[in-house]
Amino acid sequence: MREELETLVADYLDGTLDVGGRERLARELDRDAQARSEFVDQLQIHHRLRPALEESNPAFIKSVLREVKLLGDGERFSQGVVQQIKQSARRRLRVWELAAAGLILAVLGYALVRRDGPERAVAAHPPGVLLVVGSLPLEAGDVRVKERLEDLGCRVTAKTALQTLPSDAKGMALVAISSTTLAADVLDVPGELTAKFRDTETPVLTWEPRLFYDLGMIAGSVHQKDWGALRDQTRLNVTNPSHPLAAGMSGKVVVNLQPNHLSWGRVRGDAIKIATLEGDPDRAAIFAYEGGAAMPGRIAPARRVGLFLFDTTSVQLSPQGWALFDAAIRWSMNR
Repeated sequence: MREELETLVADYLDGTLDVGGRERLARELDRDAQARSEFVDQLQIHHRLRPALEESNPAFIKSVLREVKLLGDGERFSQGVVQQIKQSARRRLRVWELAAAGLILAVLGYALVRRDGPERAVAAHPPGVLLVVGSLPLEAGDVRVKERLEDLGCRVTAKTALQTLPSDAKGMALVAISSTTLAADVLDVPGELTAKFRDTETPVLTWEPRLFYDLGMIAGSVHQKDWGALRDQTRLNVTNPSHPLAAGMSGKVVVNLQPNHLSWGRVRGDAIKIATLEGDPDRAAIFAYEGGAAMPGRIAPARRVGLFLFDTTSVQLSPQGWALFDAAIRWSMNR
């Protein structure tokens, strides 16, 4: 049985598993909690390694992704990956050293701003936000998001994607779905993350780019063609400055104090496109739909927003980046 499970997982990671195979995999993982937990962990590695190693030797990338199995040779696999990352890191070390002084000053300046503001709002009936994450305790990026939501006066309830129920969205002003949840919906079977929130009449904001397609917000489903997360980015190009989601900005805007991944999706003309990746107007980094508007996959039950954040982006956001985040929260909740 374990060998069959390994084969199903390997085929899924290779992209060759058909619908029947996904259903068998889902059943096996439902029966084995430990195996499901291991599968989630390995899937996270699989998705995160591709952008991290995209400049490496193609043969090495292929072997790395193929070796990510449920019960593989973890020690040998880890050593090979770490060695490759170290080699890539050495090539960039001098550049980082030259930039370090300026970045440290920027971070310290931001920390002082963060300490004093924004002033935490106090409301008699604070709006509720369901923050859907990959794990508890919260990872560093999700911690900063939660803190910022609380600074904006929101009452935040954090739950993991695997624990969340559709009913958790009721009574909430917003469902915010972190990119750390990506593994929860990969099987695309009833009861997983997509099914939980595709039809909710609560506004949804997400920075997990895989969910852009699953939630009906973009037309294409192909990773790196229709959605993805581009690494080593610091700026966005705000192309729709008159919309509230632009937070009064226009043109090139520094959103990261250090280069980091930015999520993007390829949208159609019916989306409200606010900002794109720098140098690539086809990759939308902030986009949205009004409730009742036509999306590629459905009619939006309530406001829907795709945001540029990724796993750890919020740890390094600039004041402008936070202003765009704040605007997305307020617009999503119609405040």
